[in-house]
Amino acid sequence: MGKKATGKTFKDRVSGETVYELAKQGATYVEIGNAFNVKGSTVCFNYREEFNRGKADMQMAIRRTQLKVALEDEDPGMLKHLGKHECGQNDQITVINAEAELDDMSTDQLFDFLNTYDEDTVKH
Repeated sequence: MGKKATGKTFKDRVSGETVYELAKQGATYVEIGNAFNVKGSTVCFNYREEFNRGKADMQMAIRRTQLKVALEDEDPGMLKHLGKHECGQNDQITVINAEAELDDMSTDQLFDFLNTYDEDTVKH
């Protein structure tokens, strides 16, 4: 399966740049192999570095696009996803024991305290 009727090897027929570009578009070893009538393991053996570079560039492009959508479109779901995965944030709410502190606050201090929490932070 490694040679076509022309007698040329996979590496003779396909450049590393081609494998890079296909991996950058999301193709797997098997998909690239199928396109050139070879096994995925042949692609991996001959062009692992080019494939990994293409896959890494694809992943960077996805993250760039996610960040752009999150920030420019102010997409709450995407902002939440990126906050969790890129900033280590989570959905857990930290509960404070403020009962004693609230009793000692003036009306202005209490108002300021309550304004520090937005509606998404406070669980109803």
